[in-house]
Amino acid sequence: MNGQMTIPTISKVDATLALLRSCLGFRVQLERQEAAEVLTRFDPYNDIPNNIATLPGAILDSTPTLNGRVYVGNECSLVIYYEGSAFDAAAVIEAGYQLKRLSRRYHADEFSHEIREHRGLHMIEARFWWD
Repeated sequence: MNGQMTIPTISKVDATLALLRSCLGFRVQLERQEAAEVLTRFDPYNDIPNNIATLPGAILDSTPTLNGRVYVGNECSLVIYYEGSAFDAAAVIEAGYQLKRLSRRYHADEFSHEIREHRGLHMIEARFWWD
């Protein structure tokens, strides 16, 4: 070694899994595959469905006309967030209906969403939570 210290790196997936095990409140934006990997390696508890790893893809597939992002987090229990936007108000409203259907399919204990508009851009934020 030439006197330089090597700092170990950790993947975003591993960091998110560590947070799920140790933090009661956080939110991390993940790409579709990263979110699926985190949730595949996550041990479901209580009534969290075993197919939870497919939810981020289902969310993005059900909102194809929106510019959307998925987040995995913890609010004392697993939570998945979605943020999407479009200039088409009808597409954002329809996304709300689609996300509500997914919340039932994945047995979320709580689901909420909010739609707002700013300068012609319509935005939706959704929250899926399991106890």
